[in-house]
Amino acid sequence: MGQMTTDRVCFPEASSGDVLMGILREGAQELLADAIEAEVAAYPESHTTA
Repeated sequence: MGQMTTDRVCFPEASSGDVLMGILREGAQELLADAIEAEVAAYPESHTTA
């Protein structure tokens, strides 16, 4: 895709020993950012008049 249009937001870990939760949280944030970018990219195409 082109230039990234979202900023990554870092949330504090629930506990420093819970590494798995941090990995899951980061992955979920990346998936959400990708989904939002795809929605924004598709919006103009779905609302054009032919």
